[in-house]
Amino acid sequence: MPTNAERCGIAELGPVSVRQKWGGGGGVAFMPPGALFSNIPTLWRILDQIVNDWHNVATENQPLVHTAWPPMDAQGSCIIERIKPRYIQCLFSYIMFFLLLEDAYHTFYRCLNGLNRAASLSVKHDKEPKPPALYGKVKLIRNKAIAHYGGGIPRDADPDSLVALQWDFGWSLADRDSIRLEDMWFGGIQLGLVDTRSGKTEKSKNRRIGPIGKIHESLSEYLADFDRVCAEYLRGIRAKLPKVVNSVSYGTLPR
Repeated sequence: MPTNAERCGIAELGPVSVRQKWGGGGGVAFMPPGALFSNIPTLWRILDQIVNDWHNVATENQPLVHTAWPPMDAQGSCIIERIKPRYIQCLFSYIMFFLLLEDAYHTFYRCLNGLNRAASLSVKHDKEPKPPALYGKVKLIRNKAIAHYGGGIPRDADPDSLVALQWDFGWSLADRDSIRLEDMWFGGIQLGLVDTRSGKTEKSKNRRIGPIGKIHESLSEYLADFDRVCAEYLRGIRAKLPKVVNSVSYGTLPR
């Protein structure tokens, strides 16, 4: 079965060459930048590897966990503490590399828009896809629990910053007989702060997210749609080249 990286549509294409002459010389640039054609598939592979890493850790330790949570026997509790660093590593890494890949697609799309305008191609194209509902939680965890951990505390603490200090885990048990480590979710705790002047309570946003495999299913579907939009857009542009506009030559490069 092909991986997400192998299904990456833009990897089958190449950038557009932009050649301009002036005076006795000239120059050439490539749009979108050639690095994106290699970095985007690499980021796809990283996401796949993170999911596989957590699957392997959970599968390896699953036989050692015998009872439901709560309560859990001493052995099971030790297992949870042992795998907690790997879980945080996998979850937080997935979030950061997902957002990096999304930014790469946004950059790719903006470059195509620039080419479409500069070369007067009038290529019709789809809009950037809308992210899934899960996206808001991903950004919240990235902003409060990773990039700005503890930001604003204690002077300007808000509920989301305070609750982000908590790395809490849980499971949705199907039969109550045992937990499945692979089904761990993160961020179930919510917090409320009472304004002493108004008496109103400000609650933290819902940030519960997981399991990692389900996160990957949802977000990779969104990214795959982004890849499709960009690949079709680029094919439409390449189909109208070569072209010269205002002494600038636009051409295609073989992949």
